[in-house]
Amino acid sequence: MLNFLLILIFTIYNEKLWINYLAFDTVLTITGNEKTVYIGTPDGILLFDAQKIKYLKTLTKFDGILENLKFVVYDREINSLWLVDNYSNMMNYHPITKKKESFKLRILPKAIGVGKQFLYFVANGDTYQWDKRKKKLLKIENTKDTTIFWYGEKKKNLLRNFPFLAPYYYLDDNLNKYFYKEVFLTNRNLWVSASGYGILVFDIISKNLVKVFPFNKSLSRIKKILKFDNTIWLLSNDFFIKTANEISDWRFYPIRYDKFYEENEPLLKNKFLEIFFKKTISNFANSKNSVACAFENSIYLFLENYSEPIEIQVPSKVENLYFLKDTLIILTQEGIYLFDYKDNKFLDLVDQPAEAKFGVFSFLPIKKGWYFGIRGGFLIYQNQKWEKVIIPGSDLSIPIEELAHFDNFLIAKINNRILLFDTRKKLFQFLTKEDGLISENIYCLKVVNNKLWIAHEKGISLYDLTLKKKKN
Repeated sequence: MLNFLLILIFTIYNEKLWINYLAFDTVLTITGNEKTVYIGTPDGILLFDAQKIKYLKTLTKFDGILENLKFVVYDREINSLWLVDNYSNMMNYHPITKKKESFKLRILPKAIGVGKQFLYFVANGDTYQWDKRKKKLLKIENTKDTTIFWYGEKKKNLLRNFPFLAPYYYLDDNLNKYFYKEVFLTNRNLWVSASGYGILVFDIISKNLVKVFPFNKSLSRIKKILKFDNTIWLLSNDFFIKTANEISDWRFYPIRYDKFYEENEPLLKNKFLEIFFKKTISNFANSKNSVACAFENSIYLFLENYSEPIEIQVPSKVENLYFLKDTLIILTQEGIYLFDYKDNKFLDLVDQPAEAKFGVFSFLPIKKGWYFGIRGGFLIYQNQKWEKVIIPGSDLSIPIEELAHFDNFLIAKINNRILLFDTRKKLFQFLTKEDGLISENIYCLKVVNNKLWIAHEKGISLYDLTLKKKKN
């Protein structure tokens, strides 16, 4: 048994290693200039190239901005952002240099106006003026500045100013309505937020919808990440997402009893969807164009022709599934099963250790060995021998889930942390919120093209692993 391994912890946040797709229902503000549009949300600020209409990145608390945001407004005079949170904290933040200055207001504004020398606030029916140079807040009777651009209750951009948006909601393919809330005009494009759906961009001259960015709560409900060919699919209980390089090209497929698709995609085949309609499937696995899914202790195996599924029953609840050549690896709460689906029979996996009887939760073949995630560590099966690896300092009741592989590293989810185990140096490392992980409630992982995809309660994050390879 290996139990002499060291633990290392990442400690430096590097924004260049992260891509975040935030999940949210409502946009706070849309602001910016002719080059950059900023979308304010409670958990962060989305940056877009206003000319190319392209998503750039998200600023989060790790970039030094406030949390629990209430307002995000752009100031042309000083080329920076004014941020206000729900606790009357205010910050001036430059998104390029990261330079910031923090203040405490004695009011919680419901509207913010940006002028040349002053900021203006409306709170409890009163108007206040903030001197940008002297950093002082004064109560005033009225505003004489004609350059003020208002956000919040006195916002300048109103839906009714753009009649072509009527009836002021977005209607998706399933006839669901998503009502517009915020609008912002820059260049010839009108940026619009549709609550619960995302960000829409219209050409103000042609009045046509030119691009959609699906930032919404759907991104916080992903339970499984699969790869078919070179495409990443995100799966939840009621929809599938086919991703692309640009989030504006992601395609959403709602899963309903009356909804079938003609597209030649394995996950959209009718026979597979019929099973998915009837059951909340807890586990998926795929190999080329074959798919296996599990519900409790029942497994449905679809081979490439997607005709009637092969049904497999095991004695206890399935925790995970994996394809290995012509064998389906079935991990359960009581141990490991191997099913040869070409010969339609179970195979023997001899002398399983006692630890396997307390649950096996993940699997990964590396070189000549197999790794199994158990509670508090791993089981290694190599040359028909078993070996146990314990994670130092870990809770031995916590299962190791969602095993992935990159270079010499095993990557796993354990107790809402991401574990990286260097199999060559026998070192453990943890990727945590200190490194830029914006949520600790992690659902699933997948390594694709040197990037670690992470699904969590605040959306989807991609972490670039190439730096780990260089250091190794």
